[in-house]
Amino acid sequence: MLDASPPWMALVDCNNFYVSCERLFNPALKHVPVIVLSNNDGCAIARSNEAKALGIQMGDPYYQIKDLCARHNVQALSSNFTLYGDISQRVMTRLKTYAPQMEVYSIDEAFLDFGHHPLSPRDLKAIRQDIFQKTGIPISIGLGATKTLAKVANRFAKKTPHGIYGINDANHRKSLMQTPLEDIWGIGRQLSKKLMGLGLKSAWDVACLPSPLARKLHNVMSEQTQRELNGQRCFPLETHTHPKKSIMVSRSFKTPVVEKEVLQQILCQFVENGAAKLRAQKKYTRALGLFLRTNRFQPGYARLENECRFRVPLQETAPLQQAVQHLLREIYAPHHAIKKAGILLHGFEDVAQPDLFLGATHGSATISGAKLDQTLDQLNQRFGKRALFYGATGLSKKSLLHQEHKSPAYTTQWDCIPTVG
Repeated sequence: MLDASPPWMALVDCNNFYVSCERLFNPALKHVPVIVLSNNDGCAIARSNEAKALGIQMGDPYYQIKDLCARHNVQALSSNFTLYGDISQRVMTRLKTYAPQMEVYSIDEAFLDFGHHPLSPRDLKAIRQDIFQKTGIPISIGLGATKTLAKVANRFAKKTPHGIYGINDANHRKSLMQTPLEDIWGIGRQLSKKLMGLGLKSAWDVACLPSPLARKLHNVMSEQTQRELNGQRCFPLETHTHPKKSIMVSRSFKTPVVEKEVLQQILCQFVENGAAKLRAQKKYTRALGLFLRTNRFQPGYARLENECRFRVPLQETAPLQQAVQHLLREIYAPHHAIKKAGILLHGFEDVAQPDLFLGATHGSATISGAKLDQTLDQLNQRFGKRALFYGATGLSKKSLLHQEHKSPAYTTQWDCIPTVG
């Protein structure tokens, strides 16, 4: 047994998740250096172990490492978040079968509360093997009495051949002494520098701080982190997903956009995406904001913004697209080359109370629009994104993003299903 006395908290982390998803359907990527790039192929947001060994850092701009990638045959892929999201859902669904409670922490991480159930290395190996067999994704499992200790343990798990590490009474001090300050969950870069200035070097030094001093050094979060490092649970599992208070859809463009018609189509597509997310949350929005940015590294940098509020909260795509077109007309200037644009939906409400003074026609139009959008959402979910779309977004289904090396949507579009033979 690892240690049956404490209630076990586990952090399950998918190894190099985006890269692992790409390797699922492309065996040629195995055992070669691979990086996944951000939107518009801007910078590295995921790296295989082989790419890490070449010195490629998280966030490195692609144009700066392009020569390095060419010399070492690094496979640079555009991000495919539709694929990653679908694979993530499959992993999380499988993980839920192993623990009474689970918190999906991110697209590739989940906390599992095993309680006082005794766990053997054989049990944990069986979980790793099952996840790999069912989804094809390798995982690492870190265990501790608290979420913070589980996070620390997962750091060690990634470095072990079997991908499992548990912090217990026997190795608690050693594990924390080998954990740098910046690797502690809940302690950011700025606080890490502050603590190093006071002579602290490791997680063990933080654990040894008296609680009042930890609070005085920063805030109550630091005191809770200090207690968690000592095995006292302060951060409970968040088993319910909290709805977002706002929805932003924005993009940076590889080539600046000047034409009003093109900007209008882009913004209407942003609204289409944002409205679909709004309906998925079963919310209505009271306000729509629009922002445009020119290249901040060029002379004459400009920030253009506009916003409108709705008398009756909306979730229908068509009236929101009409609103964003009106906002654009008010702030558009032909001499501005737009490098980044976005929309923001906020002021959410659970219901849309019709306005008595707007008349019955407004209410019936809203009901009709809601039925249309519901149908479009269902069809796009079934047949792929933008299978059907509003004409205001332009007739082309081509993505607005600059992605030269994007893999197919293997698991979510019929025409992208891999074929054998």
